[in-house]
Amino acid sequence: MLKRKYANWPNWTRLREKRYVQEYVKVPEFEGSVGLLFLDSVEKSMKVRHTGKELCIAGNGFQWLQYFPKGKNLIVTAIYDEQGKIVQWYIDIAFRTV
Repeated sequence: MLKRKYANWPNWTRLREKRYVQEYVKVPEFEGSVGLLFLDSVEKSMKVRHTGKELCIAGNGFQWLQYFPKGKNLIVTAIYDEQGKIVQWYIDIAFRTV
């Protein structure tokens, strides 16, 4: 069974306070939706291991910027810490085009 995910993370209990904005963008370099999730307050920071190091990807004041290119089956996510420094970015492959 495939897992369905939403960019605004409606059921993520780790988030105490959040905001989400999304806009459709059509410029020569990109067409599709762009969403920005503000993690204003989290219950507990989320850390992952990457290249042997522990990396915080969800904490108070973090932002997740997500790109959903039209007609593509991928989502690009960039994660920023509370100081606006990029922490991680990655590409998810989706079952269907978005």
